[in-house]
Amino acid sequence: MFGFRKARARLRLDAANRAFAAAYAARLAAEAEPITQTIGHTRAALQRARAEQMAAELAYAAVAPKPLHA
Repeated sequence: MFGFRKARARLRLDAANRAFAAAYAARLAAEAEPITQTIGHTRAALQRARAEQMAAELAYAAVAPKPLHA
């Protein structure tokens, strides 16, 4: 049971990491061309991607094995 939950959480974390990397790259590209609207959209996308990444990290931490001292 926990193996399936851990695998699903790991896949979600991997997808969130890829989405964050893509949003960060889009943000850097938008800063190269200073168009205010594009920068605003990429900032919002970057914030959403980071929020999803943090949620995925918490979900993975909930099912991942804990160290002995925790």
